[in-house]
Amino acid sequence: MKRVIYLLIGISLYVFSGCNLFIKPDINQKPADLGELLSKSEITLANALSGYAAGMTTAMWTQQIQGVSGEALSRYNYVYLSKEVNNLWSDLYVGVMKNCDSIIKLSDERDAYYYKGVAEILYALALGNTTDLFGDVPYSQAFKTKYPVYDPQQQVYQGIFKMLDQGISILKAGDPGKEELKGDVVYNWDTQKWIKAAYTLKARYMMHLIKVENVDYSEVLSYLNQGIQSLDDDMKLVFYKQNIVPPIYQYLHKNSNVGNSLTFQNLLVSYDDPRITTLGYNGFWARQDAYFPFVQYTEALFLKSEVYWRMGDSVQAKEELKKGVQASMQKYYIDDPSWYSNYCNYVDTLSYDTLLHEIAIQKYIDELYQPEAFSDWRRLGYPRLKPSTGDKIARRFPYSQIELDYNDNAPSNVTVFTPVWWDVQDSTKSF
Repeated sequence: MKRVIYLLIGISLYVFSGCNLFIKPDINQKPADLGELLSKSEITLANALSGYAAGMTTAMWTQQIQGVSGEALSRYNYVYLSKEVNNLWSDLYVGVMKNCDSIIKLSDERDAYYYKGVAEILYALALGNTTDLFGDVPYSQAFKTKYPVYDPQQQVYQGIFKMLDQGISILKAGDPGKEELKGDVVYNWDTQKWIKAAYTLKARYMMHLIKVENVDYSEVLSYLNQGIQSLDDDMKLVFYKQNIVPPIYQYLHKNSNVGNSLTFQNLLVSYDDPRITTLGYNGFWARQDAYFPFVQYTEALFLKSEVYWRMGDSVQAKEELKKGVQASMQKYYIDDPSWYSNYCNYVDTLSYDTLLHEIAIQKYIDELYQPEAFSDWRRLGYPRLKPSTGDKIARRFPYSQIELDYNDNAPSNVTVFTPVWWDVQDSTKSF
């Protein structure tokens, strides 16, 4: 039986805490500091998504970087064991979503409206990343029972949109509430930027569904027009400002089992792309002053380009693509007007049929080390990758071993090659 007595002799503290992962926290035990809960949630999410277990693994599977030896080589070849995601799963649920759940409940008690609005958005972002990596996950019963059901991903997505809408509505109301505002280490309580980020996230998650639902592209465009409008609007966590060593920098300075991917580097060479000087496995994102971008201006522009393409407006799609590449160069501190001018001329020559490929490729280049690149590759199919081994590329993460051991509701019939719900091709939908 999976449901065994917790206090077994020799069981580790971590595993014990994992078994209680979904127990509702006792928020009445002592007065909770909402600012502290919020900053912990933001920092934990950035650490979790940018670290080896998520950001670096998805970068290996999309062949932006390469595992060259040891465990990294095994991971590159799609060997990802359930026990290896225990910490990631715990970080996402305990370190982020449980804290956000507590903030939301406490905010209702304390009339702390801005805290609730931000927590709704952050919870939605954490849940979105979790379900995109794992598929069906606990949502409706999370933090209400020790053994929550795993909701179908379609229902999880409905919850994501609901939380984003609630967060937007609360912050738009303009009433901060009665609690002192502190602890927001992402936007420092700039609620307009939180609203923009939430609208961009709505667009992101709607576009994830193009294989399985009839997406209203005019609605997506409306969200993007209300979303992030500049690099200054980027939703990101700057690690050094929190006295944190960036996870990629930390990993690469302790390990030598990761290197440049020929797939990625050859792609940059084929464009004579000046970003190649900084887009290596140990480049921009591996610096000591690196940050993690939860959602950013470049993503918004590439999404807008894709939306226009799907609406049949190739002229505007090309203009947004050019803006996306220009913003990417600015983000990576590359100043090469001649190359950019030549690139724009190249874009003008693209036919409608080849334009989506170019949009996807440029987004793939820009999103190095970001789990969103894995979602984009699964839904768009570009770049055309060959498996590093065997005949299939991994399309999801394995479930946590702790969940498999202690929660009978955890799906046990999936592998890393099993597509998540929105990744299953529906022949009635346009790809």
